[in-house]
Amino acid sequence: MRPFLSRARQALLALFVMSTTPLFAVQEPLELNYGETVPQRLELYLPSPARTAPVLVYIHGGAWISGDKSEYRFLAQSFVQDGIAVAVINYRLAGDDTRYPAFVEDAILALRFLHEKASTLGISSDQIFLMGHSAGAHTAAGVAFDPQLGGQLSFVRGYIGVEGIYDLPALVQKWPEYRAWFVRSAFGADEANWKRGSPSEWTLKKSAPWLLLHSPTDELVDQSQTDHFYARLVKSGIPADVRTDFRQTHFGTLTMIADRGSDLHKAIVRFTRNPSALGAR
Repeated sequence: MRPFLSRARQALLALFVMSTTPLFAVQEPLELNYGETVPQRLELYLPSPARTAPVLVYIHGGAWISGDKSEYRFLAQSFVQDGIAVAVINYRLAGDDTRYPAFVEDAILALRFLHEKASTLGISSDQIFLMGHSAGAHTAAGVAFDPQLGGQLSFVRGYIGVEGIYDLPALVQKWPEYRAWFVRSAFGADEANWKRGSPSEWTLKKSAPWLLLHSPTDELVDQSQTDHFYARLVKSGIPADVRTDFRQTHFGTLTMIADRGSDLHKAIVRFTRNPSALGAR
């Protein structure tokens, strides 16, 4: 079974929401349509009260070809217990008629929906953060920096990239099997499109702060993807911090983030409370 598909499920089966007494009760999520197509749905998890809470929007990974919002309830519930509202989005997956930048378009649509409907939904419109894992971190970078689509959403207060893909040609060079497995499906057969679709090639304009997380022992996406992206953020004058001081598998990192006693979980909570205080431990 392919690792991007199987190991997420193994991590989920092994996990209960862990550590410490919850500050807020976890309720069933609201199931909402943010667009007109079937994949354009999200689950919204609300603490009580929610109106003044930060809102963490999560984009799942899965190599742009797999994954579902329901698989990440464990992650959402862990942050709700710290008083953070969480929206886990589905988006159009790569297929015959769906390729990049559809994933970025859907993420932008979901963010606009949450911002514009904030009053009706009972959430904050000015404390929205975006977090993505693996392919989802690439999509988050697209929301911020894509040459055609990025930089539209000034209300996003911060970005969190977890073990992200930021340089497609370098990824395929390290793992040639990814070419046929998912890169062609998501970005097309023309390798020039892979370069055009890589944050490593984009001009990084003004952005909200970034928090990047990557395990040196990630077996599916190498840490150099994050190291180089972090260096480009810093060179571009964008506030950023990077955490590589932990050892986990690619999906084990999500399990660690969901552990409310872990340093990674606490770092994300701190970031949503005060994104300008980067580097605090």
